[in-house]
Amino acid sequence: MLLYFIMKQTRNSIPIPDKEKLDKLSLSSYEEVCSLRLIFQNKETDFQYAKKFIFASIERIADLLLAITNLNSQNIDSMHILMRSSLEVNIDLLWFYRIYLDDNHKGEQLARRFFQFGADVYLKISKNYGGIFEVDPYLKKINKQYSHQKFTDDAKNLKLIELVDPSAKKDLRMLQEMDWRCLPGSIKSKKDLSFRSRSEIAAEMAKELFNLKYAPYFQNWITLNAFTHWSAAKMKFFDNDVSEAFYLRNLNASLGFLHDVLNVGYNYLKIIPPLNVRMMRQEFHYFST
Repeated sequence: MLLYFIMKQTRNSIPIPDKEKLDKLSLSSYEEVCSLRLIFQNKETDFQYAKKFIFASIERIADLLLAITNLNSQNIDSMHILMRSSLEVNIDLLWFYRIYLDDNHKGEQLARRFFQFGADVYLKISKNYGGIFEVDPYLKKINKQYSHQKFTDDAKNLKLIELVDPSAKKDLRMLQEMDWRCLPGSIKSKKDLSFRSRSEIAAEMAKELFNLKYAPYFQNWITLNAFTHWSAAKMKFFDNDVSEAFYLRNLNASLGFLHDVLNVGYNYLKIIPPLNVRMMRQEFHYFST
């Protein structure tokens, strides 16, 4: 009988993974997300949309990680944009999960708002699709393949939750119309929805789920904003070694983001990370567990 022991490693004991290694680990991690899909689908729960939201968040960060692997050391600013998107999903998942753990019903309502907003956004951006698909040189080719009418009907028929509380004050009603996070009866002001407020709650959740003493989510968000929005901040180096070091460091961190949210999924499913995942975490600089 063979016994496998996963030993706690120190930062200096792990060789620095190169691009090939990080790409391989990213793909293996993505495959783990695909494996989780069926487990999530088969989980019995009265809170179906909360379950869908948790998995959708994990899947989104996995997609962003694969997008980052398709960049290179000459695309560091583009990487920062994707990392900012990943950070926002991470924060929203942890913020949502805190609400869900405290009150399953509120979490379910919040998840329903998320998917209802998605349907409403599709209806807004697709209202002219019929005419556009007839004349656009790219879209004409797929006009018969794209099920626009079905998608439109599905979005119209998705009536999950009333988005606005008619008895709320005007400012709050406007916020409810604009932001899926503004759950009527729970969110009282715009301050409750600020990124700082959500990141503070997320950081506390990180202590519980990832064993992190300190998660600098808000500081990271401020930094990434400087690269995401048009500003003088940019990172481009003529020294290839310097560019490569920054790129690999950020790719390693993005891989860690995915493993963080995988932990949320495992916690939700009440399972421990599988052996292959625990072994992956010994191959890059992941110190949340």
